[in-house]
Amino acid sequence: MKFLYHDLEVDLNLPKKAKWKNSVIAFAANTALNSSNPGSAKLPPRIVQFRAERNMNKGFINIIIKSLLGGLKETMIMSKENKKAYRAAKKKMKGQK
Repeated sequence: MKFLYHDLEVDLNLPKKAKWKNSVIAFAANTALNSSNPGSAKLPPRIVQFRAERNMNKGFINIIIKSLLGGLKETMIMSKENKKAYRAAKKKMKGQK
């Protein structure tokens, strides 16, 4: 999945939590996550591989939502395999200059 974004900012409003808790969680999320994909014009975009299992007893929309959330999670917080692939693409891009 290739999910391109720019100036990503998380804003939470959890209904049964205090406002300061929402602010702390949002601050932590904004600090931990990358705000852009690709990070700059000199870097390749993060392209990730992920897998979503379909439950045949649930509707078609369920697999779409699972796929979207899985891809977003993997794009923002990459697994070890996807980090290796990204580093290889980055090295290849720098070698082309």
